[in-house]
Amino acid sequence: MKPWLGGMIVLVVCLGMAACRGEAGPSGAALFKLHCAGCHPDGGNTVNLRRTLKAADRAAYGIRTAADVAAFIRNPGVGMPSFTAGMIPPCEAKKIGRYVVETFR
Repeated sequence: MKPWLGGMIVLVVCLGMAACRGEAGPSGAALFKLHCAGCHPDGGNTVNLRRTLKAADRAAYGIRTAADVAAFIRNPGVGMPSFTAGMIPPCEAKKIGRYVVETFR
């Protein structure tokens, strides 16, 4: 491996980690629109009308906090695709979780 290539890899990894620590990057609303709004317009659910993102519906399935939402998108079960950390990094999953909890009460 070229010496400069190793340095570039370290730089890219560090920049990615820095973006996750701060609030830089897309907002929770923008991430929700990109990844979720197609099936969950306005917090609804186009696949299963009983599983909306409203607080009461989420609570019925044990999803109460932003962290719960972030964990759920990794392993949602039948009817929803899972989103790996490669698809939605953990920091972005947390932003989506905060947006869902704060927006759909």
